[in-house]
Amino acid sequence: MRLLSYHRLFLLLFFGLTLPLLNATAQALRTADGLTYHPVRTIAPADPDLADLAFLKQEIGAARVVFLGEPTHGEGNVFEAKTRLVRFLRQQGFGTVAFESGFYEVARAQQDIEAGQNPATCLNKSLFPIWTHSREFQPLTALVGKGQLKVAGFDPQLSGEYGEEMMEDLQAFLGSKQSEAVPFDYLEEVIDAMGRYYTFPPTHQYALFNLAIGKATKQLRQVATAEPGRRSRAEFWLQTLASLNALARDYARNDPGAKGPEGFKASDSNVRDQLMADNLLWYLRQHPTEKVICWGATGHFAGPLKGLQNDELQDFRPMGSLVKAALPAGQVYLLGTATAGGIYGNVHGPRKPVPTPAPGSLEAQLDAVGPEYLFVPMRQPALANVTASLFEYQPLAGNWTQVLDGLLFLKTVRPPEYAEQDLPPTLRDSLRLAKTSSGTLAGDAQRRLTVRAAGSGPAAGQLRGVVLDEKTRAAVPFASVYLQRQGVGLTTNIKGEFELPRPAGPDSLVATCLGFGQQALAVGTQSYLTVLLPPQAYALAEVTVKGESLDPRKIMARVIKQLPQNYTQRDYNADVYARASSTNFDSLLYDVEYFSTFYDAQGYRSVGSGASRLEEVKWNKEPNRSGDWGDYHFAHSAYFANFVDLVDQNPIFQARTLKKYTYSLASVIQDQGRETLVIDFVAKKKNRRTTGDYFDQGYSGKLYINRADYAVTRCDVEWQRDTVLLNEMTRKYFARGGTVASRWHHLHDDYRIRQSMTYQQPQPGGPYFLDRSIQTWIERHRDLATGRRMEKLSVQSLQFANIRTTGVEVLPERPPAATMLLKGRPFHEEFWRTHQRPDGAAVTPQMKAPAR
Repeated sequence: MRLLSYHRLFLLLFFGLTLPLLNATAQALRTADGLTYHPVRTIAPADPDLADLAFLKQEIGAARVVFLGEPTHGEGNVFEAKTRLVRFLRQQGFGTVAFESGFYEVARAQQDIEAGQNPATCLNKSLFPIWTHSREFQPLTALVGKGQLKVAGFDPQLSGEYGEEMMEDLQAFLGSKQSEAVPFDYLEEVIDAMGRYYTFPPTHQYALFNLAIGKATKQLRQVATAEPGRRSRAEFWLQTLASLNALARDYARNDPGAKGPEGFKASDSNVRDQLMADNLLWYLRQHPTEKVICWGATGHFAGPLKGLQNDELQDFRPMGSLVKAALPAGQVYLLGTATAGGIYGNVHGPRKPVPTPAPGSLEAQLDAVGPEYLFVPMRQPALANVTASLFEYQPLAGNWTQVLDGLLFLKTVRPPEYAEQDLPPTLRDSLRLAKTSSGTLAGDAQRRLTVRAAGSGPAAGQLRGVVLDEKTRAAVPFASVYLQRQGVGLTTNIKGEFELPRPAGPDSLVATCLGFGQQALAVGTQSYLTVLLPPQAYALAEVTVKGESLDPRKIMARVIKQLPQNYTQRDYNADVYARASSTNFDSLLYDVEYFSTFYDAQGYRSVGSGASRLEEVKWNKEPNRSGDWGDYHFAHSAYFANFVDLVDQNPIFQARTLKKYTYSLASVIQDQGRETLVIDFVAKKKNRRTTGDYFDQGYSGKLYINRADYAVTRCDVEWQRDTVLLNEMTRKYFARGGTVASRWHHLHDDYRIRQSMTYQQPQPGGPYFLDRSIQTWIERHRDLATGRRMEKLSVQSLQFANIRTTGVEVLPERPPAATMLLKGRPFHEEFWRTHQRPDGAAVTPQMKAPAR
């Protein structure tokens, strides 16, 4: 996850807070250097004894707002300490926890919590995942809910899943008559891009966005004036849109999110900090008796920074200083965190060691005191001129007495651990399917094959041919082709071509490919064969097609309703065979095969990602230069299950987006007593809520539905990337150089993604499971960095087998990077010589370990 203003700012500005502190009965102690402090007994969030924090009542005094900062979002035990402090403050009358997360999203979370939804689920859909994905944050969720703490957000940035529903929510609030004047589709498109990329989309003009916001604002003001019962909610929406509009203006004019670490200055966060302060102050005005705890980064929660000896910080105006200046004296208390050692790094990022404190620094002094945890009041003369590393562990000298009011010292910090969350069932419409097919990876020894890579072998005595789509006569790349008696097979190349040793006697050539029916041809004396594979819809035996007067939208509604019954909700393991290849023009960039063990928790109920353990890898062609490694980012077993399983992840299978597509009933297929409904769909809009991805200008497909139970048995879909927007982003950012240019350097002529997957029902009446998936990336672009032109076709195919729902082996959820999974793995020839693909139709080549 990437928080926009944390580029350069979080290289300089951080320090968190947490506060389990002192023995209540003990007086403040003093170091040999005259520094006053309090020892703290524990930071354990579940410890029931909070007596050691009693001194904070006097320290905080009459404060209405307490800011709890943290150094870098990367200290797990700081989250725990802050949670303990939240428990203490709740006993002192504080009723709201306000997060450095989306103003709209967290308000929506509170609304759903009040309606009875699970607080943990609502927080997961509203807060930045640097917190919700960490194990150490989970105890806080027990403090939130009906009759407990309320939650709010103050960040103008979008932070969670709720943000995708913002414009729909606003449209529903205004009603159909007042909504007519507001271009909601346009607003949703721009806001969606802002939430994903922290920039204003270069294909749009801010003046038009400002005009659209103005139209919505006008309608909301009319509601606030004329309808007292809805005034409070209208004022919330007015604040939401004003904050978003100001952020959009900053994105369009200054583009702080594109500056990267080398160009970002602390002052580039001034607009965001001002908006965070405005949103928090708005909440305080709306709830005049509420006492609020703020959770976020110390870099944003700091007071005035003029006393620090750093030129860059002189121009920065943190949120904490703005709120403190706006409220009466004594109503704001700022807390930070310090440490002398350990490891830090947010739950999604790399880990780093905390630098050793310099002799004489504040951290060195506190480390020498002895206790594991200390609290230091910051308003004392000893801190008027001291060096401390309270912002991103960068030493800064100066007067710290105005920057923070209190400081919790932890001798060491540790990074947060990824949470293996076990949330109860929710109303979430997408689901995770179990992936399987019949059989095992070992399979029947009588059907094991020895396969040769396409195009290899001697030129003489060869059987050559091509595999084509029977309907379109287009080449079918990466089809499985094998000689049934000889036990020799291969995978076709990018042009659908193959070359096999000529059989000594009569034999049958069998060809299969996902999305097509199987075809077998007799082989005699021919030297060249053309194999026509029938697309699956035309490959059914005894097929009759008839039109019926069926409402396709009602069919889809029934499909979505039946998802929990049709797909597994149990933990399972599966064996997975995968193959990934990429070709530029006619040149093969890479070709890799691998087996892995897959684990998915709770199937449909799961809210996390699947996990895989790579078992065996074989390179038929390994990338021969470092730049090619990025070409196979989907050629690994880490995230495939959630990416390729559309019924699990795609919004076409979510009730909330049912009206966002145009549906048509293409046909009703009768085959051996089974009736299949074929539905064509096209997305009406081009945003993530309809396509499931970003930068799309179109999304369409075909769904095959078993009418007996309304289960999806097959999906064929295509995404068309928005090359206009992609190219504008490239033109805008490539010239800037640095980090941003490394992300934007391709000018596209064409960019499409096609996907086909099938599902099976191994046991009659039982759940369906993902059987196979194949994804094809078609991309034509010019690389501005190298001048190189590319015409790439990248394919990944997956086959699932040997489903295991008993004795399930739990695998870690967060895998390493793709290059670490595949690159340099040992080659075990015996495994690849004896193991076959799950369907037994074609196996991997017998070959020696590739040269490295």
